[in-house]
Amino acid sequence: MAINFPSNPNNGDTILVGNTTYTFDSTSGAWDASGSLYTVSETAPTNPKEGDMWFDPSVLETYVYYNDGTSSQWVISNNSQGPAGPAGPAGTDGADGTAGADGADGASGIIQSQFTSKTDTFVGTANGTEMAVTDMSVTITPSSASNKIYLTAQISYGTQGTTYKAWFKRSIDGGAYQDIFIGDAAGSRQRTSIPLALASDANQANSFILQFIDEPATTSEVTYQLYVNNDNNIAFHLNRSNNDLDNATGGRYISTIIALELGA
Repeated sequence: MAINFPSNPNNGDTILVGNTTYTFDSTSGAWDASGSLYTVSETAPTNPKEGDMWFDPSVLETYVYYNDGTSSQWVISNNSQGPAGPAGPAGTDGADGTAGADGADGASGIIQSQFTSKTDTFVGTANGTEMAVTDMSVTITPSSASNKIYLTAQISYGTQGTTYKAWFKRSIDGGAYQDIFIGDAAGSRQRTSIPLALASDANQANSFILQFIDEPATTSEVTYQLYVNNDNNIAFHLNRSNNDLDNATGGRYISTIIALELGA
């Protein structure tokens, strides 16, 4: 351990360090500790005796003059730094930082798509009552309430001697179905989206395309279901003609629905 002695001592001055008293000898210019000399100098003292101590301020080291039985020399008395001890246990986690700023809005475009296809047939009669077409629905869950849904449907059908019309109803999160994108109310007229043209004969079929952009304003599951209606007891035929003959005049068709989520 380095000892800070007074810078301008007088002969006979003493200083107590721990249990050792040092006395300044002005003749030798050194501090005498219990009969030994303590010298502060950047050069080693001359004519030392065993037990003398020397502090070199240029390297901040303290030396003791020591005889090991073979020779005498100055040895460092300072304790050198030992090896590092083992790491202590980890401290407790700090508090969570404040939330970062919201990121920039994502780019517009198609976020996701959902697809439904029906390759078998469906036959039903509405007769003035709204009729859901079996298996002709699509479900999509928007990732943002501000996004829009682009819906397009291609429907293959056969009908004659009637006035079938088609449209979609929408259900949000399993709720009741609501009409969307239908014509204005006008007396007793049926309100739908599109009229279905009649086939020229009972062995022919037609098709129609219905498309629109919806804004459901939700992140819950949204289902779009195809409905049809007419004015009498003539049947609606999906993916087939009225006669549906099992020969070259008959045919089997496909109907599809595509729902695309569009970024705002």
